[in-house]
Amino acid sequence: MNHLTRQFIEQYDREHPDFASRVCAVADLYDADLDMFHIEEVQDEYEEFKQGVKNA
Repeated sequence: MNHLTRQFIEQYDREHPDFASRVCAVADLYDADLDMFHIEEVQDEYEEFKQGVKNA
């Protein structure tokens, strides 16, 4: 898992503290080979996060 993905997971966990108790740990949803998450709502936020970092 790369540094950018770790940053995203930490931020997502802070912003959505109930997600892990409702679904599972966000890190468990990440597929490193595809660089994507297996739940659409998380993947959408991950794409936005990556774009924000690239544009910063």
